[in-house]
Amino acid sequence: MELADPWTAREESRLRERRGHDRQRAAGAGPDHELVFTDRVIATLVVLRFQLPHAALAVFYGVDRSTITRAVHEVRPLLAARGFAIPDGCGSF
Repeated sequence: MELADPWTAREESRLRERRGHDRQRAAGAGPDHELVFTDRVIATLVVLRFQLPHAALAVFYGVDRSTITRAVHEVRPLLAARGFAIPDGCGSF
C-alpha cells in the first residue's frame, strides 16, 4: 500500500527521536501495534466519512479509544498528502 511506506518511515523516525539512537534490535522485533496499518486506515476513513465516535470504533476493534484517536491523527496527514480532501474539524472526537 502506498500509504504504508510513508507511515512506516515517519513512525520509525518518531521512535528514533524518542530513543535518541538507532534501533538496537532488528526491525519487527518488539511489541506489535494494537491495530495493523490497514485497520488504522479503515478506522480513519470510517471516522471521516461517517463521523462515528472513536469510542464506538474502539469497541469494534477491541482497543482503547485513545488507540483509535492516535490512528486517526497519524493517518489523516498521509491521506491529505495523497490528495484526499479532509476538513480540519473532522475526526476530532
